[in-house]
Amino acid sequence: MPGLEGEVTYENALFSVLAIIPFPMPKRLLACCLFVLLLIPVSQAAAPRVIEWEAGKWRTALNAASTIPQTFPSLKAGQTYASQSVLATGKWRKLSVTQSGIYRLTYEDIVKLGVNPAKVQVYGYGGKLLSEDFSKGDYMDDLPPVPLWKVTGSDGVFNSGDYLLFYAQGPVSWSPNSNYSLLTRTRNHYSDKAYYFLGERAEGSLQAQRTNTTLTPNRTVSTYTDLLLHEKELINMGELVKNSGTGRELYGEDLYTNPRQSFSFTVDDIDTTALSTLLIEAAAYNSATSYANVHVNGVRMSPLSMAGLNTANSQNYTYGSSSSRTITFRPTSPTVKVDVEYMPYGNASTPRAYLNFIQLNLRRPLKATNTPYTFRDPGSVEVGGVATFQLAQASSNTLVFDVTDPVGMTLMEGNLEGSTFRFVASTATLREYACVNLDGNIPKPAIEGSVPNQNIHTHQPDMVIIVPPAFREQALRLAQAHTDMDGLSVLLVTPEQVYNEFSSGTPDATAYRRMMKLFYDRATNEAELPDYLLLFGGGVYDNRMVSSAFANSSLKSNRLLTYQSVESLDGTLSFVTDDYFGFLDDNEGANLATARLDIGIGRFPVHTVQQAKDVVDKTLNYMKNKRKGPWKNRLLYLADDGDGNTHTSQAESLASSVEIIFPQFMVNRIYVDAYKKISQASGLTIPDGSNHFLELLDMGLLMVNYTGHGSTTEWAEEKILTQRMAKEMVNSCLPLWVTATCDFTRYDAPDESGGETVFLNPMGGAIALFTTTRIVYSSNNFVLNQRFTDNIFSRRNGKRNTLGEIMYLTKRSDVMRNDRNKLSFALIGDPAMKLAYPEYAVKVTHVNGKPVSTAIDTFQALQTVTVEGEVYAEDGRFAETFNGLVHPTVLDAPTQVKTLGSNGADIFTYYDRTKVLFSGKDSVVNGRFRFSFVVPKDIQYSYKQGRINLYVCDNASLNEGHGYFDQFALGGTYAQVTPDTTGPSIRLFLNDTTWTPKQAVNERPTLIAKVSDEGGLNTSGHGIGHDFQLIIDEDPQQVYSLNSYYTADVGSYNAGSVQFVLPTLTPGRHHLSFRAWDVQNNASIQHLTFTVKPGEDPMLSNLVAVRQADRYLFRFNHNRPDVPVTVKMTVLSLMGQRCWEESTTMQAGQWQSDVLEWNLSDTKGRKVPGGVYLCRVQVTDATGGESMIAEKIQVLPQ
Repeated sequence: MPGLEGEVTYENALFSVLAIIPFPMPKRLLACCLFVLLLIPVSQAAAPRVIEWEAGKWRTALNAASTIPQTFPSLKAGQTYASQSVLATGKWRKLSVTQSGIYRLTYEDIVKLGVNPAKVQVYGYGGKLLSEDFSKGDYMDDLPPVPLWKVTGSDGVFNSGDYLLFYAQGPVSWSPNSNYSLLTRTRNHYSDKAYYFLGERAEGSLQAQRTNTTLTPNRTVSTYTDLLLHEKELINMGELVKNSGTGRELYGEDLYTNPRQSFSFTVDDIDTTALSTLLIEAAAYNSATSYANVHVNGVRMSPLSMAGLNTANSQNYTYGSSSSRTITFRPTSPTVKVDVEYMPYGNASTPRAYLNFIQLNLRRPLKATNTPYTFRDPGSVEVGGVATFQLAQASSNTLVFDVTDPVGMTLMEGNLEGSTFRFVASTATLREYACVNLDGNIPKPAIEGSVPNQNIHTHQPDMVIIVPPAFREQALRLAQAHTDMDGLSVLLVTPEQVYNEFSSGTPDATAYRRMMKLFYDRATNEAELPDYLLLFGGGVYDNRMVSSAFANSSLKSNRLLTYQSVESLDGTLSFVTDDYFGFLDDNEGANLATARLDIGIGRFPVHTVQQAKDVVDKTLNYMKNKRKGPWKNRLLYLADDGDGNTHTSQAESLASSVEIIFPQFMVNRIYVDAYKKISQASGLTIPDGSNHFLELLDMGLLMVNYTGHGSTTEWAEEKILTQRMAKEMVNSCLPLWVTATCDFTRYDAPDESGGETVFLNPMGGAIALFTTTRIVYSSNNFVLNQRFTDNIFSRRNGKRNTLGEIMYLTKRSDVMRNDRNKLSFALIGDPAMKLAYPEYAVKVTHVNGKPVSTAIDTFQALQTVTVEGEVYAEDGRFAETFNGLVHPTVLDAPTQVKTLGSNGADIFTYYDRTKVLFSGKDSVVNGRFRFSFVVPKDIQYSYKQGRINLYVCDNASLNEGHGYFDQFALGGTYAQVTPDTTGPSIRLFLNDTTWTPKQAVNERPTLIAKVSDEGGLNTSGHGIGHDFQLIIDEDPQQVYSLNSYYTADVGSYNAGSVQFVLPTLTPGRHHLSFRAWDVQNNASIQHLTFTVKPGEDPMLSNLVAVRQADRYLFRFNHNRPDVPVTVKMTVLSLMGQRCWEESTTMQAGQWQSDVLEWNLSDTKGRKVPGGVYLCRVQVTDATGGESMIAEKIQVLPQ
């Protein structure tokens, strides 16, 4: 479409258009797939983009008038980039090989694959592991053409019966040591195959050039060094020893179970006059030094010695000790036999020993053979060296290619004298050659299949999402939300597409990084820099899935690569990190501890479509602010005990600093040593602490921050959190979890970690985690947590940081520059998402009719206090259009708390505001509010400062705000109070307020207590037993304090309700008692007897449908408040045909459901025709109870 501009105007705004479907698409689907085009607001100076329809596919390209140049030089390494990928046009087939060498494709193969033989071209550079050190400047962008050698018949024309040759680099490469005495292997630990692409070249095939030299040789080479490798990839030592697989190294044969093993290498023409070199490596896990005797052809060599480890210490995270030997020997026969005898010593409970590899460098005569082979001569390398290479048994059909540069193959010209072929070449550097006999057996590459057109190179996005095809629909929903709500340009790519353009089609984690570096290097200003990378898929430490832990795993599909450290035996030094993909400067990669992140990176560790949907549902609901409330003012700091109170003091330092610097937040504390420990079969626990944690989660928290010991399944020895608790969490207000503890989110293990459970929980848990994936250290964690605190609550240029920005700003800080520990922290969640901060400011202006001043007022017990205030927008202007609710929380003065000093630990002292004197809500009208409360009798009377925390939310918008007021002290008793001896009025219901005791209830009903008292209700809990208290069946083990579940009626300090989901009850009759107190400490108690009937169906009513522009919104009433239910909404035609259906889970706090939305499209994304439709809602609770409600709706023609 020449001349088509890449801009559209809509409602007088300029947009650029970005297609995020790089797959081929049938033309008939075009109409129903327009939703994949993202309209992105841009400035007039932004580089325009165009969407082109060409050859049955969508293609996104930069407009020719773009200011982005044809190539994009990198600042230091001189890297240049293609303006577009060669895969953008034409037909493509992917080829694969498993080892390096010369391969052939026949004319018939090429024609069969639909490629023009005259223009046939192989592209790529194979499977060598990409360099991780970007300072080397050795990267080849996109897919370079590979030189071909066409073998034609006597007619000299490439046609039937002919074939072409090309060199392919396999997944194993070899490199010499400093003095060229030994070549060692480097395996691509991401792939056992190397890939190339077959297509066409407009200029015709790139022919391999001939190489001849006029140099004078100073030596003759008639033998070469052959390279042999025995290596099985069977197990990861960490997984076998301590169920903690880590690192990229895998091991092979089991030497402990079978201590005597032999390995034979047969080479018919081995040079028995020359020295050969063998490199062998093994690893063992035992408490004493163990040995492996090595015999080569019956001659005993120096043994392998593997140091003993402290296997009795559960805190020892070393999974093995490795040992290697380089052995020089002279072969005596064509067979080299290596015998390994393992000698175990020690008393480890789980001893282990495994062979890693045996590598052989041996000399062989240079001669033509029936099969192609590669050769090199390290011994001839010298400054100014020139050699004559002499091959025996050659013929006119013997060809030798220089393949030192895998994409620069050249034919070596020489002389054939009889059956000896000679050529001259420089040996100043080590050169690699390939010999091929045209009459011999030349292997063919495997044909992997066709490759759709793609063109990542043409984009310049703000955010990239790498997503397996199975999760693409869910990733698209998220991308659309970020475009609509945040104005981001979002590019969705599959991992295979990234490999195709950035690692020659071969899986390699560095391809992800190289893609992001292209966008980074190509930016001409800060606005064009990429901001975020989301890895939309789980991963494993064994990226090839070949070890015993994964070979038959269901995780094999729908995964993304992980970056694993080279270190694989020391758990304190080994790591998995997503940070690697964000180190984008030219000098980074050699030392990741010193590298600095340039983008925000997050991961969704999902493995199924349902998990992907659940996570996106949670994220979108959070972004749409579907859960307003004062929970956004609450933070929780948890700390383990022991270690000289290290964890407690670190958590307290963080908590107290937040209270001082950001007093608008309410800080809660749970310190393990502050709770009584109970001995149970599973060990010591702190039930009160764990219950308090779950209670706070139920109330809602903006952030949870844990410091202390942990594992993949629990926090602290006292199990303040377990994986089972995480799985069963039902909390609709989702916090960010910060876990400064070991291993909690080891997302690359075979089993699901606790952190993953928290994140993947569809009914609660976390919205995101800043969490740990390996062993970490408390001192380093504390420094990182301090920097994290700086970034999570502060603003940059007046704006809050996103989660990704918080992460990379924290890790980029100067104090973290050389810290390897930070690599073991990952962001599990959406890096482009912001926390649900209340952004408006709330200020108190009057107290009891008097303007506030710097003077400290005194609030007395039983005094009625009236507070007035105002709401201000983010820019500081008075928010005169703000209309909604204010939620005040009145806190008593700080109390000195001392921990218990359990198990001989030192007592730790801290101050905490543990008592809520009043929690209510009132109206905000035109930016102003007014509320009253009565100070309860149960205060400290300390005459120290209390605090009022304030949260406001607007009814008509997403705007929220918060603030605080602390210019008052608490003490004394108000003298003019009227004496009161009557307790509160209490009315009890189950599930809803229409319920009567004659009606049976489900196994987990919700208690609703309507409580009122003319003088005011006591919710402080300061006095002994002065709580809202529930007792079930007179059981002392079922006594619950429900103060935190109380909600005041709007505009009232003397009436409200308690809403609490009862524990699972057995069928039959039950009894409960509920007690409440007023502010003068008068009590009332109410009793209730009821019947539990298993599987009791929920009650549904009042299904309401509201038409809004291009969608319908639905809500209904139910009697399952505060409990999770599954809701399936189906839209049917009047003929009964299902047009659309979606299932979701919800946990509505009241009797009205969350809003359900239908965009008037069918299951294939097509707009439905106008007419009458039936909307049906089916609700299923956790016990299997099920009900249905339906309503007709009218859809206008679209």
